[in-house]
Amino acid sequence: MNTLAEWTAHYAKVKRRLYGATERRKSEVIIVPIIEPEPIAEEPEPEPIEPPTELDLAHVIIPHWRIITDEVCAKYGVTFAEIVSHRKPTPVINARREAWWRIRHEVLINGRPISYPEIGRRFGKDHTTILHSVQMYERRR
Repeated sequence: MNTLAEWTAHYAKVKRRLYGATERRKSEVIIVPIIEPEPIAEEPEPEPIEPPTELDLAHVIIPHWRIITDEVCAKYGVTFAEIVSHRKPTPVINARREAWWRIRHEVLINGRPISYPEIGRRFGKDHTTILHSVQMYERRR
């Protein structure tokens, strides 16, 4: 097998042995019928939900993290953008600490307090930063 023709023939023989002989077919035209979609039936309107008559703990509203943050921002006179920023003036730091402490202790997810990593994701911070700020707020309370 010194020539190109010998190598090509050998390769073709090995290929037929490995993959089987391939037949060359003429291209076939397949006709597929067009199926018209059926119209979608309109769904009936849902029945209105009646408010609970007795105190039902399933309907108690748990504070949302953004509502708590907005309350703290109003108290300290800072904006939400300042809380998520890297700025470190004292009012911003104090607002951040109080907001994160309140979120940790007031917001529940599936019946348990919100985790530090979850708070960190909402504010673009690492969970250890949140943990340290909550501990600092508890010390200075």
